[in-house]
Amino acid sequence: MSSANSVTLSLIPETVYGVTPAAGTENFSDIQFVSESLSGTPLTVESSEIRSDRQTSGQVATGLELGGEINTELSSDPTQKLLIEAAMMSEQSAGTTSIVQVDSFGIKGAGRENQVAMTITGATPAGFGVGTVFSLSNMTGVNAICTYMVTYYEPAVSALIFDCVASVDLQTESTPVSGAEMVIANYWDIGSFNRSFSMSKEFLDVAGPLPSDTRSIAYRGERVGSMAMTFNYGEIVNAVYGFGGNDYEIPVLP
Repeated sequence: MSSANSVTLSLIPETVYGVTPAAGTENFSDIQFVSESLSGTPLTVESSEIRSDRQTSGQVATGLELGGEINTELSSDPTQKLLIEAAMMSEQSAGTTSIVQVDSFGIKGAGRENQVAMTITGATPAGFGVGTVFSLSNMTGVNAICTYMVTYYEPAVSALIFDCVASVDLQTESTPVSGAEMVIANYWDIGSFNRSFSMSKEFLDVAGPLPSDTRSIAYRGERVGSMAMTFNYGEIVNAVYGFGGNDYEIPVLP
């Protein structure tokens, strides 16, 4: 039996679904994780035939249930980017930077100091709309260093009129503010590209046929079917990815 701290996970993107790329074309990348539950379970049906010895007639394999979850802590690990792209079914889109003028900046009032109605003129940022997350430079105090998210959007002929919720309580702003940089960070759209992975679970403390060998399980055709992130103030962000796969095997060598 293997200890949890002696289990490693790694993955490699597949170019053909369910087929692990040939050695040398790409390398497996280690997955940093908190816990995992990847497994393969054969699906069977028991025969109902009557036998004179009153024994069962055995089981027939009818399928394979393959999947599980990987619980991680969100980080800049490149593998996290691959998993997010697989969940969103799209590659990461580059953000934009636009020079704008803030014509109005009205805090919503008592108890809503982190909410603001804003009007800007200038180059319209690509992809701007409800849900867009951005920052603004050349503003006053915390207004220049916080993050805004659009909650209401009304495109006008020559301006953008929108409401935002900010990451902190905002300060009163004297307008207009010229030369403000509106920076929209990199983002993912919901796409339609199905990315799959071959994955390996290696048990470092379980010996193989030779003293230098370790045991592993190879999973193929693994796709991210769900993604859930937990954001709590003052805590590490947890990201849980749910997988469904196509096939697995226990090779002699990892």
